[in-house]
Amino acid sequence: MIKHNPPSPEPLHRAIARFGQATVLVVGDFILDRFVNGVIERISPEAPIPVLHGRGETSTMGGAGNVVANIVSLGAAA
Repeated sequence: MIKHNPPSPEPLHRAIARFGQATVLVVGDFILDRFVNGVIERISPEAPIPVLHGRGETSTMGGAGNVVANIVSLGAAA
């Protein structure tokens, strides 16, 4: 039987504490992610795909924009 020691969270906590001191350059495309919420009530007779009756829509940052938002949430300055 192999005995495993649980990992210590301290190295991770120290690394996260230093995030505010780091300089980061994000290179990539800023993408707008759009999500349509709704109800599927039937399958299309023309093709075997669901027919969505849209009830709402949300938009969020995607691509490099999502990466930047995550870095800022960890304490970096934008």
